[in-house]
Amino acid sequence: MNADYVNNIIPRLSSSSVKLHFFENGEHVVYDAKAIKRDIARTIELFQKHGLKPGMRIGIVGANSYEWVIVDLACLAYGLLSAGMDAAAGHDIDRIVSECDIDFVYYLDKDEQLNKHFDKSASHDEVELSIDPHRYDGKEAIGLKFTSGSTGHVKAMMLRSTSVSDTLTNVQAMFNHQPGDNILIFLPLYLFQQRFWIYSGILFDHDVIVVPYRFAITAMQRLNPSVVMGVPEFFERLVQDIDAHDEQCKLAFNSLLGNNIRYLWSGSAPLSEDALDKYKQLGIPLYQGYGMNETCIIAKNYPGNNRVGSVGKVVPSKSVLLEGSGQILVRSKHAVTDGYLNVSEEEGRQVFREDGYVATGDIGYLDEDGYLYITGRIKDLIVLSTGKKVAPVPIEKSLEGMAVIERAVVFGSGKHYLTAVLQRKSSSVSTDEIKLAVTESGRNRVADERVHKYIVCDEPMSQENGLLTSQFKVKRDAIWERYGDELLALYESAN
Repeated sequence: MNADYVNNIIPRLSSSSVKLHFFENGEHVVYDAKAIKRDIARTIELFQKHGLKPGMRIGIVGANSYEWVIVDLACLAYGLLSAGMDAAAGHDIDRIVSECDIDFVYYLDKDEQLNKHFDKSASHDEVELSIDPHRYDGKEAIGLKFTSGSTGHVKAMMLRSTSVSDTLTNVQAMFNHQPGDNILIFLPLYLFQQRFWIYSGILFDHDVIVVPYRFAITAMQRLNPSVVMGVPEFFERLVQDIDAHDEQCKLAFNSLLGNNIRYLWSGSAPLSEDALDKYKQLGIPLYQGYGMNETCIIAKNYPGNNRVGSVGKVVPSKSVLLEGSGQILVRSKHAVTDGYLNVSEEEGRQVFREDGYVATGDIGYLDEDGYLYITGRIKDLIVLSTGKKVAPVPIEKSLEGMAVIERAVVFGSGKHYLTAVLQRKSSSVSTDEIKLAVTESGRNRVADERVHKYIVCDEPMSQENGLLTSQFKVKRDAIWERYGDELLALYESAN
């Protein structure tokens, strides 16, 4: 039986030993359960002044902050559906508000009334919640979540309360978070999986450090987390210049992480083999996992069950099938959602199938021990003019494993060989060094899986220029739109 964790989050504040850590104006600030409960109560008062009623949909826009956390928890307590949004992540906020019938939007960086409210609340003693916390039934939603927008149109879906409880159950069973743990999160809070760690802290009495991405290193060094939640981009950067065989490097690296690491959690994309090897040599447990907005967590490596290179074993409440094409299909005991809110029924059925399975769009396989491996995305498969199908991700990871290449994006559909857009590690990297790296990366590959020509982009790929998602995944369509003409010219020059 799945624990009813969602309905216990707000009541647990009366006895929880959770502490939330933030940097505010450069200072380390800590909020305990008493302060959190007080500010939830006062925020519910603000909701009522604004005429908001349970069941309404509330947008939250802003950088990671205490205010963000409190507005979300107040929504949970009052029965509002929170919808975290971020223009920097490619969210067209006006469009989402219209398509998803958002009733009210809090812009945390701009809302003077909200900011004054939090300033005022800081000087008040504890007050009890003015209403009983809303209780969610089995299929009731607690909020809206959105796809990354890496393919263009951001898709919205409702998130059921039972799915949240199920995710918390699965993660706690694997990792047993408890008092003494201090979990660092730095990805944007509009990503629902980041807010799960706030809920976990309240329920299981561990601390949570919440900072924007730019403060992640500072937070590790000053606040000594036991767990760091991150993405491959972050963990690969940490070890790119580390000699894992050097004892002094090991000591320095542990110091960088705060000398208190129990494990590192990575998701959203595969890590490079080089990075995985380095963490293993450094003796720092790093557990890869796999999930998606439409299913929540699907598989995870965890202590005692970790196979490097895989994304772990499928969690107990999920079942996985592999289609003939290798596409991974997932069915959840506790479904995340009924489907997309803002796409056609026909488009939605391509993902949310009538038999209850979700078509992930990912290609993979299970080994003999039940570990799941992801080898690529169906939509990313490159079909050469020869008919050969090529998965770009392994080739890109090989290129990015070269010391001089920061990022690689491979193209070639309909052509007779592969080309790539490359980003150098630094401005000091020479053209000859790039050429040697490309040659070395392809040395043991068949001709169809080697990059034959490439361009080197002058501008780094980033969220700000629209080429990366908020989780640092490449937006292939956007990269092709920017560099496609140059790549096509490479093919023309060969004719």
